[in-house]
Amino acid sequence: MAGNTIPLTQTNEVVLNLPPSGLATQPVEVRAEGFNSVVAISIVLVPESGERRVINGTIDNRTQNPAIRTFNVDFPLDTLVHVHLWTQQTLRSE
Repeated sequence: MAGNTIPLTQTNEVVLNLPPSGLATQPVEVRAEGFNSVVAISIVLVPESGERRVINGTIDNRTQNPAIRTFNVDFPLDTLVHVHLWTQQTLRSE
């Protein structure tokens, strides 16, 4: 995300601060594994100043496991941004 690799074991929010001269649009690569369905996700940006942004999308995990999709996300510049990723579906219990 924005040139940073986030470990798969990361469970907390990620905080970024892009410089004022940076590119606002950054790729965010999201991985879905073990859902065996189309997964609805929300990427939520919560800047320390300004409005929060929600980017909704889906990842098709039916035929690829893991499935990876890249979203181009517009980040606010020159402010700390708390990044959250949520699914709208729970994992199946085995």
